[in-house]
Amino acid sequence: MASNIVTQTSAFITLRPQPSTITPLSHHSAPTQPSSSIFDCSDNPSNGGLAFSRNHVDSDDDGPSSPSGGYRKGNVEQSLTFLRGQKRMRDESESDLKIWLGLKDDREARRGREYAALLQLRDELREAGLIGKKKTFEISEDLKVEIKSYSWMVASSPGLRSYRGAAPPGIVWAAMRALNIEGLPSDSAAADKKKVKSKVTNALTTIRHEIKEIITGSVGPQAKGPQFITSISKTIAQKGKIQITMKFLQRIALLLKFAKRAFFKDLPPGTQEDEFWKVVDTKLQKYEERYASKPAEYKKLLEGILKHDTRTYPRQDKEDDIKVCMRLAKGGVVINEG
Repeated sequence: MASNIVTQTSAFITLRPQPSTITPLSHHSAPTQPSSSIFDCSDNPSNGGLAFSRNHVDSDDDGPSSPSGGYRKGNVEQSLTFLRGQKRMRDESESDLKIWLGLKDDREARRGREYAALLQLRDELREAGLIGKKKTFEISEDLKVEIKSYSWMVASSPGLRSYRGAAPPGIVWAAMRALNIEGLPSDSAAADKKKVKSKVTNALTTIRHEIKEIITGSVGPQAKGPQFITSISKTIAQKGKIQITMKFLQRIALLLKFAKRAFFKDLPPGTQEDEFWKVVDTKLQKYEERYASKPAEYKKLLEGILKHDTRTYPRQDKEDDIKVCMRLAKGGVVINEG
């Protein structure tokens, strides 16, 4: 509590934290708080404690007192009743008041009663649910939309090194945090952050499934979906509301190549979806290791895979070629990335 306790005359209560150190007081000093905070108030975003003020300085000698001028340690229960009345307070508040009584033999009775009144008010506010209760974090509808959008951006990124594990959710979180997306919890709120990352992980799992279904549905003699690269890419891009670039087309062509090998060589029929992405991640890692110091060769490799795909699955009359597809996606501007 601040020195010279002051009564608040307005309708508002100012919230601010209190020091936790217990220090014996001089005759003219204000009482030191015996516990961590007189009011542990989590509803105030800037402070978290409760403090009161009055319009005039208390007199240290008004009000009744014991024969020694205060109340003695020897009769604690009587002193407690003298300060807070007949009704018991919460155990924590009773303990705080006992600590107050034990700080010094000689104390001002009026200040002791004021302190007891503050403790009683704290109990009432807690019982009413106005302080001491942390609001439960909930993911807003707007944040859910952002999570889905950023998850699609990451899952469809041509530079993504793995589709499984903790890396993709971490990238989504870092991207949203860097752009200050509204509704995100702070990094220090571990439980709330975990809740958001769990939502991101679920979104990425769903997106992986959709991408895999489109790609594997375009592979093999019994393919149900479109086989030309731009048709496959447009179907994926429309689901994620993302733009088509040359690097995106190259990544889809690479995934198509992995899918053909995975389903016809590496994986038996009926293989679980996670096994498919495990094969994809393994092959991506091998490519990265092989071409880590040879980016030009890796670029040429991806271009060759895309060219081979377009020759293997010729464009149909109703399908866009690569330049038209990119022009439509870019609003009339063709950007050849890479």
